[in-house]
Amino acid sequence: QASRVQVFVVLSLDRAGRTTPAAMSVQFQSQNFQHILRMCNTNVDGRQKVMYALTAIRGIGRRISNIVCKKCDIDLNKRAGELSTDEVNKIVAVISNPMQFKI
Repeated sequence: QASRVQVFVVLSLDRAGRTTPAAMSVQFQSQNFQHILRMCNTNVDGRQKVMYALTAIRGIGRRISNIVCKKCDIDLNKRAGELSTDEVNKIVAVISNPMQFKI
């Protein structure tokens, strides 16, 4: 996968003359990055990390989201928009039938 993330930090001076970070911008450069994913009849923000993006689905909190990601062997540092179709299908299968996966 050829994905590259660029982070830009803008520095500003405070009254004492020290530099402080003023703003931060993140750009995603991936060939197949999806900004919005459709999972379980819900639009999921692709710019968020997977664990937090799944909490947009009704009934899925941070705890369940974390367990689902671990059951599907998905890196928690990955953004939701970087997920492959197979990974999305795994997540939907686990969320749709959690008892089958012992959750």
